Amino acid sequence: QYVRAEIPQGIMIGGIYDPPPRGKSITQLKWLGHELIFDLDLTDYDDIRTCGKGKEHVCPKCWPLVRDAAIFIDETLREDFGFQKITWVFSGRRGLHAWITDPEVMALSEDARDAVVEWISPQGEKLLRPFYWQERALRIFGGIESLDRINITNIIAKKKIAEIWENVRKKLPRIDRQVTIDINRLLRMPGSIHPATGRLVTIIKDLQTFYVDEVPTIYELVS
Repeated sequence: QYVRAEIPQGIMIGGIYDPPPRGKSITQLKWLGHELIFDLDLTDYDDIRTCGKGKEHVCPKCWPLVRDAAIFIDETLREDFGFQKITWVFSGRRGLHAWITDPEVMALSEDARDAVVEWISPQGEKLLRPFYWQERALRIFGGIESLDRINITNIIAKKKIAEIWENVRKKLPRIDRQVTIDINRLLRMPGSIHPATGRLVTIIKDLQTFYVDEVPTIYELVS
């Protein structure tokens, strides 16, 4: 009733507090929890985009950079951490948000959330990760199902692997770390409208097949 009456420009969702915020200063509230959030934006991949369309443009050639990063995050969260309640949401503009709502994540500290980001998207020159993590990255970002198929004792093969890994590293998830660790972060509610594009903030059913253009704008809906 409130939304229909007030017609807000945007609707945001944040953490859980006691008592509920309702206009109160956050310093007066007791923080109880927040979903674990991951934010991916195509503009963070501008240095490796090849379409030449510019920062404001989303195209089928570049969208797989975000799509594959999301698939990697999703598999890692499920297989390495055991999380099951993962919802992917189109931001309404150029990116995706993952909402993890398993009960055990709600009270995670900022340090714990930062550690999850570091596991998924390691910083630094060396990828010190288990074999299964590396195989997942090679499969999703390099199209290689198994390292067993490559004879890495061969010098040429070793050089090829190095080149593949260099390409994979560039495509690893470029997560907005601050969004994940911020336990007071506000995000647009699914079903609301992104004011810059007019597109619906939409829950995604299939990461593999989803593309931005299938999401209607508010103008298309009311016309």
